[in-house]
Amino acid sequence: MDHLSVAQGIVMGTSGSAVAALLMAQHAPHRVRAVIADSCVMRQPPEVLRAEVAGRRRRRPEAVAFWRHAHGDDWEQVVEADSDLLLRLAQRDGRWFEHSLSEVGCPVLLTGSLQDSILHNGAAQMLDMATQIPESNWC
Repeated sequence: MDHLSVAQGIVMGTSGSAVAALLMAQHAPHRVRAVIADSCVMRQPPEVLRAEVAGRRRRRPEAVAFWRHAHGDDWEQVVEADSDLLLRLAQRDGRWFEHSLSEVGCPVLLTGSLQDSILHNGAAQMLDMATQIPESNWC
């Protein structure tokens, strides 16, 4: 935001980026006017996170093609850094947030599919998140 000379904005993210948007709202509330958080949960089971990393390390051709397209020539560094984050998260029992989501002081819209198999117990977790965040809705 500083690079763009923007003092405050609406932050939006999907999956891990949605977690980052909520963390930004917690840690820099003066910079975040609202959050749209799609397809995120408060916790992923550690075994699911470890399995995800193991799958990435197999380097299936279709996954490599996606990563190369999404991240460019340094895709391996990006995937390894993200995998390291997932392993650290697994060591913390899979919990993304160290502080209560009740600390989020801006409006939040939580969205996600009820059929998203990647989100462990997604609907229940999103409802729990919505009850913790004072100004929130979910769909």
